[in-house]
Amino acid sequence: MALADQLRLMVITDPVLLKGRDPVAVCRAAVTGGATMVQVRWKDGTPAEILELTQALVAALPVPVLVNDRVDIALAGG
Repeated sequence: MALADQLRLMVITDPVLLKGRDPVAVCRAAVTGGATMVQVRWKDGTPAEILELTQALVAALPVPVLVNDRVDIALAGG
């Protein structure tokens, strides 16, 4: 199966827009519902906060996790 067929639905997570909901739990539910990848988008997060969230998502999810605008964090996050 081609990669494009495997990666059909991306969830974009932004803790600001989640308004206090746990981003890992929300993304886990989205993956259960059919999401095939997750993108971390956190414009106001510090590098440490973005890395922590990225690592938590990578550990919790069986799908690829992308990091918006931060290749360094994506590489460090796993």
